[in-house]
Amino acid sequence: MMHGKLEIRPEDELQKDLEKPEFMLTKNEDQYSEEEMKVAKDFEKREKHLMEEREKYRKALEAELKKLQTANAEGTTGFDEKLNKLFKLRIEYQKTVNQEELKIVRIARSIHQQDYLEECESDLRQSL
Repeated sequence: MMHGKLEIRPEDELQKDLEKPEFMLTKNEDQYSEEEMKVAKDFEKREKHLMEEREKYRKALEAELKKLQTANAEGTTGFDEKLNKLFKLRIEYQKTVNQEELKIVRIARSIHQQDYLEECESDLRQSL
């Protein structure tokens, strides 16, 4: 177990920077011994490889991001279409309900008008 983790993930390794050998920090290139030159070349090779791996990982993450954004956009579009269909269906049902309520109001008005006319007729007959 390292730093509270059971396994080492490759992306964690890519985030770590290589430490330069001490002699590279204190000496100029023309002051290196043969062995230090080999170590310096090896370090540069490992550093170049690390940068290439980081670039590959970055490109893989960008590709995954685009894939996820596309999936998200498709999901959103599908959801919007379903929501639009449901909204249109709701409008149709609401229209039908309103038409039925209008029929009820017209019938109620007709009944009320009929009652009023019968009451008026009754009043006129009594007055005659």
